[in-house]
Amino acid sequence: MELPKLLLWFALMIPLAYSPGPNNLLCATLGTKYGIRSALPFIIGLNTTVLFATFCVGFFYSRLSGANEVIMDVLKYAGAAMLAYIALKLIGTSKSESESKKHYLPGYFEGVLLNALNPKAIMALAIMYTQFYDPQANRISQIVLFTALTFVLSVGAHLLWTLSGNILRMRLSNDKIKKIQKGLVVAVLILVPVILFLL
Repeated sequence: MELPKLLLWFALMIPLAYSPGPNNLLCATLGTKYGIRSALPFIIGLNTTVLFATFCVGFFYSRLSGANEVIMDVLKYAGAAMLAYIALKLIGTSKSESESKKHYLPGYFEGVLLNALNPKAIMALAIMYTQFYDPQANRISQIVLFTALTFVLSVGAHLLWTLSGNILRMRLSNDKIKKIQKGLVVAVLILVPVILFLL
């Protein structure tokens, strides 16, 4: 992958991986309540699913990509539209999802199931491939690269949220910081596909 496209990949995926979604907020809660060591099985479970799902979505998408150029264009535009839709939904949300999680110590299998049953996570992977997969480049090397990068970002995000726990949760409860963070994520979700279309 060329450097400009790789930088755009990071610009899109870092906010998605590190923003305060249900998994990250649950990791923060577990880190605050039980510590990093006790939360590790849950984190490993979450990221087992990330690893498997990123590879599977990439394999499926790369098979589709050789079928028809029109289909690929439709999927790319649909992916960009989905990013815009997510951005609009983010603008309208205000309640923290962490309050809906009960305080218990989930383990490896809970982590696997939570991510496997998270349609937003699978959709984010599908959108990533619609925007960044190049049918002209080597299929396997792209899937392996995207899988490795996504896995590293995901593990980093979950560990950071778990380690930071209380500090991040207290800071993100500040309405001004919440609005700034949300505004940055929305801007990235809209700008990245626009830049990709212009390349």
